[in-house]
Order: sequence, then C-alpha cells, then structure tokens
Amino acid sequence: MNVTPELSSASKELIGLLMFIGRVGIFTIIYSLNTKNREKALYKYPEENVMVG
Repeated sequence: MNVTPELSSASKELIGLLMFIGRVGIFTIIYSLNTKNREKALYKYPEENVMVG
C-alpha cells in the first residue's frame, strides 16, 4: 500500500517491534524475560591446569 514511508519514526519503530514479536513469538519473549523460573545449571564445564614452557 506504500504507507510505511509516510509514518513517523515512532510508528516505524512500533511496526518493527511488532514484526520482531511476531517472528520470535510472544511466549518465547515472556519466557526469556521471566527470571523467577531459572534454575542453576545442571552441568559443569571441565577445568584443566595447563603447564606452558
């Protein structure tokens, strides 16, 4: 419809945000922002002391 170039900057940013939410998904965004349900990692990275020289 060629209406987007005539919109204000705030309207363009809102459209960009809505397109991002539509692409990623609202439930994914809500889950990533929810910090209450995060648990401690169930894995550990290996450590090694390397002698150089």
